[in-house]
Amino acid sequence: MILITGATGLVGAHLLFKLTEDTDSIAAFYRREEGKVTVYQFFAKNDPQHPNRYNRILWHQGTLNDLTRLEQAFENVTQVVHCAAFVSLFHHHAKKLQKVNVEGTANVVNLALQKGVKKLIHISSIAALGSPVKESRVDETVSWDFNAEHTPYAQSKFGAEMEVWRGIEEGLPAVILNPGVILSTSFWERSSGVIIDRIARGLSFYPTGKLALVSVEDVVQACLIGLKTATLDQNRFILVAQNLSYREFINRIAQGISVPASRYALRKSWLSVALGLEWLFQVVGRKRQLSKGLIDTLCSKLEYDGTKIENTTSSFQYESTSEVLDRIIKTATS
Repeated sequence: MILITGATGLVGAHLLFKLTEDTDSIAAFYRREEGKVTVYQFFAKNDPQHPNRYNRILWHQGTLNDLTRLEQAFENVTQVVHCAAFVSLFHHHAKKLQKVNVEGTANVVNLALQKGVKKLIHISSIAALGSPVKESRVDETVSWDFNAEHTPYAQSKFGAEMEVWRGIEEGLPAVILNPGVILSTSFWERSSGVIIDRIARGLSFYPTGKLALVSVEDVVQACLIGLKTATLDQNRFILVAQNLSYREFINRIAQGISVPASRYALRKSWLSVALGLEWLFQVVGRKRQLSKGLIDTLCSKLEYDGTKIENTTSSFQYESTSEVLDRIIKTATS
């Protein structure tokens, strides 16, 4: 049986949909009941001729920190795709990010070892990667810089990866996948959908950095290859099809949905001033949202190299980012 954690999220739902094409033994771990409703609607929309696909899934409700319920979900499980994570770039979510992403992943790894799971696929993030000192391109060999400023989210995803590497050292067959910003024509409240919704409402300013993009279909493709073969085992793989500047991405979407393009660069110096003001507002009880790590991320011109997975297995090939963006624009305007 295959267990998907975070089954009602963007990657989890798409992976469930793909697996139910020809697999009956699927367990899904989820947190909120409304998430199940969203997945049901996603299934109904994408395959109205086969409503029984959704009924093949064995659902388990709980959180990654609820060991009793998590252990119940691991019953008869031989493979796990760990998609569950808390995503936030806000400084005031730091403790929750550590609790869910690091401690939660430790619980998944421990149970996988105890139950003799034959494969763990861990959905991480490019946020967990290191930053090169001189180079402008990041690959899987770059080391984490403990002295650099990182967002709380990045720190939590790095900590989660360390738990998976610990599991690998203890004999757990595992693959770590590091996707960039995930593009999708559904789940508009997640990942790229948040940015696109903001563009649709009008966005005069654009960050000066770059975005690393990959389609949700490519992430699912990598998961399936990892589950079916040993080709990717004991490795990490960046999943990035193309790097685009924020300005290019925002204006490409804006043109497609017929809204004004972003005209003004959101400079690092302006964001630094805003960070200083937030420190002052903290005195009167307002929660901090910005951090130096977030500012660095928005202004970073690093590019991410996603070619390792293509060079490791001939089964994997990225979808054209241009075609994915066309599909998103078509969905947004229909």
